[in-house]
Amino acid sequence: MIRDRNLILLVGGQFLSRLGDTVFHIGLLWLVLEISESRRATGAVAMVEHLPILLFGLLAGVVVDRLDRRKVMLGSSLFRGAMMMGIPLIALAGGLSIGLILVWAFIFAIAMSLFMPARDSLIPHLVAEPDRLRANTLVQGSDQFAWFLGPLIAAGLLGLVGSVQLFWGAALLFGVSFVMLRFVGKNIALPSAEGPDALLQTSETGGPRGARLAWHDARDGLRLVWQHEDLRWLLILTAVNNFFIMGPAIVAMPIYIRQDLGLGGSHYAGIEAVLAAGMLTGSALILKGWPRLSKGRLWLSGMIADGLTYGPMLLAPAFGWLVPLIFVHAFFIPWITISRVSLVQDLTPDAMRGRVFSFMGMSVVGMTALSAGITGLLLEWVPTHILFGTWGFLGMLCGLVGVSIKRLRRL
Repeated sequence: MIRDRNLILLVGGQFLSRLGDTVFHIGLLWLVLEISESRRATGAVAMVEHLPILLFGLLAGVVVDRLDRRKVMLGSSLFRGAMMMGIPLIALAGGLSIGLILVWAFIFAIAMSLFMPARDSLIPHLVAEPDRLRANTLVQGSDQFAWFLGPLIAAGLLGLVGSVQLFWGAALLFGVSFVMLRFVGKNIALPSAEGPDALLQTSETGGPRGARLAWHDARDGLRLVWQHEDLRWLLILTAVNNFFIMGPAIVAMPIYIRQDLGLGGSHYAGIEAVLAAGMLTGSALILKGWPRLSKGRLWLSGMIADGLTYGPMLLAPAFGWLVPLIFVHAFFIPWITISRVSLVQDLTPDAMRGRVFSFMGMSVVGMTALSAGITGLLLEWVPTHILFGTWGFLGMLCGLVGVSIKRLRRL
């Protein structure tokens, strides 16, 4: 499955990059709660942290398809590392505020929006088609391990140096990620800009011609997704499901732990680690060949179980019960993510993969932004545990709709 060392380097580099994302995410939301104690502000920051992919996802896909995908990943990691160093420096100058955090989260997310479509589009060039599901499992598993280890690192840093100095650690992770990714693809030919219209051509970028090419390429990607019935359903159900699932997961969880249960940052980081441990367990079993379901059935079953396991939150569990509940919930998340990436790779020609993965990112991260913002507003009036349970039920309905469509079950 592994061609030379390229897949290992990709897995390692993306793991460190996503580890930095995890520390940033946990540190940022906890910093906002420390500064403001505002549910609305926490929801707003979480929304802005995910909003750029919704606004710029089309162009991000064009960039990934037109430029060297490895270099796109390198640039994204380097820029995010530099931004990490900015937060403690600004705090030292006395300029840290909720408004500045909103701006910082937005710019950071623009750079992050390029990383994952470039990564997922690169995988088919490192492994043969029969091994693609297992390769995606390794990459997604390393992503999930980052969400397991990241909270532990964040918890340690929160207790040791506080929520501001924590970002120095995140910057170091991005730096090491950059070094590893530099060596991906050194001994094989990787895709780069193609054809006379490639945006990499400096004579075509920055002017009206470059803008027309970018829009033309984005429109071609949209046309492919809309005309391909399987891809269309894949993105629609993903978008709706993420709207109901991600807001509670990202915004309601720290609020539930800090304000409803009266616990500290280490407990929040601990729950995030439990979440990642559940995802790692699910990924490990997929790597071993279980469950033996087609990619389509795995995806749909995962959505149903993902929403259903939010139901017990209606009982407002204590922290001791929250741990196994979140573990079971997280176990089914890889069923969704791994099968979804593999389906997009199977259904999309290589020249269009960056755009389609960006559209997928718009469905996942973009709807997460909207969900986070609305969740923050609703939690001013709705008890946290009630929102968890009811929105989980609505997320489960997305999987049931998919099961009712025969062509999706056959994927």
